[in-house]
Amino acid sequence: MDVHPVADDPTHQPDLIIPGLYLSDLHTAQDPTVATSFGITHIVSVLDFHPSFPHEMRHIKKMHVRLSDNFREKIIPHLDETTAFIQEALKDPESKVLVHCVMGISRSATVVSAYLIARDAMTAPEAIDFIRERRPIICPNIGFRRQLDEYAVKLHGETKRGPVMQVKPSEVPKNIRGVRLWMRGVINKKKEIDSVAS
Repeated sequence: MDVHPVADDPTHQPDLIIPGLYLSDLHTAQDPTVATSFGITHIVSVLDFHPSFPHEMRHIKKMHVRLSDNFREKIIPHLDETTAFIQEALKDPESKVLVHCVMGISRSATVVSAYLIARDAMTAPEAIDFIRERRPIICPNIGFRRQLDEYAVKLHGETKRGPVMQVKPSEVPKNIRGVRLWMRGVINKKKEIDSVAS
C-alpha cells in the first residue's frame, strides 16, 4: 500500500496518482531524500534538456523524453514508449515510478494520462480529471489534450474520443511567475478544503 511519508514541506513531495505511480516537478524528482522516502525505482523525465540526478540516485532506472511544453509539440509518438516503460515497471509490486517535467503540470500529466487511457480505457478528459483530483495543479496544454484524445481513439476506437476540450485563456498562466502564483492559490485552496473536511 502506498502512503505518503510525512514531509515538512507538503509542496515538495510527489503526488500519488495510482498505487506505484507518482507525479511531480523537477526539483522534487531530483531530491534523493524524496526518492528514498517514497521508494522510487523508476523515473520518467519529460523535458527539453537532459536532467541531472545526484549520484545517490544512480540505481534508479530512468527514461528521458526530450520535449518542450508547447502546444505544437508532438507528444503522441512518445506515448506508447512511456506507457510501456511504466507498465513494465509496475509489473513488480515493489516498483515505484515517478513521472515529472519542470513544474509537474503539463508534459508529465500528459504522460500519466496516456498510461491511464491505455490501462483503464479512459477518455482523455476522464484521465485528466482523475489526475487533477490527486494533483489539482495539472493543466496539459491544449495541443497535448488533443493528442491524448487521438491516443484514446488509437487504442480504443472512436467510442473513446472525449468531448471537445476547451481551455479558457484566463486559466493558463502566461509566465513562470504566473504559474507559481497559480500553484500557490491551488495549494491554499486545497488546504482550505482539507481543513473543512477534517
